[in-house]
Amino acid sequence: MNYRTTLTAALVAATVSAGALGLSTYLYLENIHVDWWLAGMIAAVIAFLFGLVWHILLHATDTVRHGKGMVTMILVGIFLVAAALPITGRGMATLLGGENALRTAQTVNLSEFDAALSEAYVQVQDQEGVLTAILQAEAQTGALAQQEATSGQGPRFRDLIAAQRMYDQGAQTVGEELARGAAFYEDGADALARARANVGNEVAFDNAIADVQLAIRNLNGINVVPDAKQIGVVVTSQGGALPKLDDVSRQLHRSVEAFEPTPVTVPVYAPITAAGEVASVGDNLSYWSTAAFIDVLPFVLMIMLMVFWNETGLRHAPAPRREKSSEEQRIERENVIGLPQAAE
Repeated sequence: MNYRTTLTAALVAATVSAGALGLSTYLYLENIHVDWWLAGMIAAVIAFLFGLVWHILLHATDTVRHGKGMVTMILVGIFLVAAALPITGRGMATLLGGENALRTAQTVNLSEFDAALSEAYVQVQDQEGVLTAILQAEAQTGALAQQEATSGQGPRFRDLIAAQRMYDQGAQTVGEELARGAAFYEDGADALARARANVGNEVAFDNAIADVQLAIRNLNGINVVPDAKQIGVVVTSQGGALPKLDDVSRQLHRSVEAFEPTPVTVPVYAPITAAGEVASVGDNLSYWSTAAFIDVLPFVLMIMLMVFWNETGLRHAPAPRREKSSEEQRIERENVIGLPQAAE
């Protein structure tokens, strides 16, 4: 391996390193949501300038012999490696392992949101007991009205009928609110399904999770207990509550208090990116090792060019000539003399 061969290998290695830096820069810019065309232009410029500096350094090994020039070249080479490695390391980790890491992290988040959505819906379903209590109060009031009707449809009968209608209207209102809760849960379940279908897709997954969070908040907002307590407040035309009707109201209040919901904590979600999941060097050592090899190789070859071929004669010495076979010698003599030669 002579100087020219080593120089060629070094130039190729520098070009590969520049390409890896450009690709890694593009992935980083895309990760922070820079427009793809702008990210591509910036990455191309950085890769070109980085490769240009490396090519200048490597070609300079033909003229720099020793002293300050070599020290300067070594320091510049160290700077190039140190500047490129953090970007290239993350880029290689993102390119080679980012998708799997992203899928794993998103799947873990899905289980947390699934559990929170289910718990919030259970809180809504438990409030169906409120509706049952109102319907029981309505039935009891209706029975009282039937008893009162036997003695005539006087003021007490009309008050009981009005109370029965109030309970009926309250039951409809509570039923509609619980139906809204079921619709919120369906929306959250659909959003979870979209999130599962888009595991690996950062933007679509984030949007779906945001919809799940909204569904959980909406479910937390379903609380029919206060309305049920208001339904039980009965004021009669006689200026006071009927004793038996008052008993129904108190029983309703005691019943619905047991169904007071406890809001579910909405899981906090920080958008997950492939680059962010592979940022740790220790957890992605193989990918970072690949990046280190790509970035360090041009520097190692530059040192070889300066150390092993430090003399001009060694640098430009022709490659050893291969010994010609007897047949090749015969053909050469024929070409020179122009006459066929006897076979040896």
